[in-house]
Amino acid sequence: MAEPAVEIDLRSPVPPFEQIRARIADLVAAGELPEGVEDAWEATLLQRGMIFHGEYGGARGVYHDVFSYRIELPQWDERAMRSALDAVALRHPSLRSGFELRRDGTVMQCVHTAARIALECRDLRGLDPERQRAAVLDFLAEQQAR
Repeated sequence: MAEPAVEIDLRSPVPPFEQIRARIADLVAAGELPEGVEDAWEATLLQRGMIFHGEYGGARGVYHDVFSYRIELPQWDERAMRSALDAVALRHPSLRSGFELRRDGTVMQCVHTAARIALECRDLRGLDPERQRAAVLDFLAEQQAR
């Protein structure tokens, strides 16, 4: 089980969630967590293992899933898609979460107040089906290598 990033004093007159927010603000102010973190806790052993294998295990992108979908729409609106993704990220903390490898060797899972879901749009309509497929496969390979 993950260790809490903040000890809570249940005897304190300060409500528990206010204690957490205050401690996280202290960690941000001390430079121990990045700006814009609204919640944090120590990563689990499984998460730390995944980070280790992802960084040092040899195969790049072992935990980096990349998907491509063909969407048939009457009209594509990139701004509307971006707006929808931003709304989803704002609503779901797991989509704003990441890991911080700290100076003391601990790994913290941090929920950021704001984050953008990656969206890269490429118009392939001018290409024949074979070149479209090649372009998608090239893009997927680029992303997987990150």
